[in-house]
Amino acid sequence: MSGIVEDKEFQTVTTLADGTTVKEITGKLVLSFTNTGADGTATGGTSIVKNVSGPTTTTTHPDGNVLFEGRGNNWFTFGPNGRNKTHEPALVFTSGKVVVTVLSGTAQTFSSTAPRRTAATCSNDGCLAQRAG
Repeated sequence: MSGIVEDKEFQTVTTLADGTTVKEITGKLVLSFTNTGADGTATGGTSIVKNVSGPTTTTTHPDGNVLFEGRGNNWFTFGPNGRNKTHEPALVFTSGKVVVTVLSGTAQTFSSTAPRRTAATCSNDGCLAQRAG
């Protein structure tokens, strides 16, 4: 479960002649992430607060393919299919450059040049943040 602590983001959306949309997001975004149980309620009170302000650029092509490019601090959630394709855990925090490609609604690739990546272990009982390699 996540909650908004501070949201001062701005977005600019440009539509190109071929129907491609480019969305650029800048500004400040701080979120709180809470470990939750299967019923969606907080368990153990474990929470972390993260600055995930980016900035980011998301390019969506007319065929539905998406290219996400992030710089700075970002966060990502991956469902079962995205985890299988990217080999990432369900919740990932990055600091630095990151690129994600999405095809038919599922993340296909995830690459990060960030010197540090924080990930989370997640199960049906929720997510708990921890430091990853």
